[in-house]
Amino acid sequence: MFNKKNRQHGVTLLESLIAIVLAALGVIGMIGIQLRTLADTQNTVRREHLRRTRAPSAHLVAETAALARSESKRVKAETGDIPIRRIAAWAW
Repeated sequence: MFNKKNRQHGVTLLESLIAIVLAALGVIGMIGIQLRTLADTQNTVRREHLRRTRAPSAHLVAETAALARSESKRVKAETGDIPIRRIAAWAW
């Protein structure tokens, strides 16, 4: 009843549609990878900027060290150079 020519009718169109769908899925996947890479790059740039702007400058570090030394000298002068074990016992 059906000859071979009639059975092949439409198969080429179906194969073409499947190929187009697979190609579209591949392109969508590649776009997703690119968007993820772009987002990661932006996050890295943002983190690096925050790290640079929040890093203490050498001037602040030196000023903090000088303040710590002066406070240490003040505490030693006030306690009369009492050993730390006795100070800790007073705190309890």
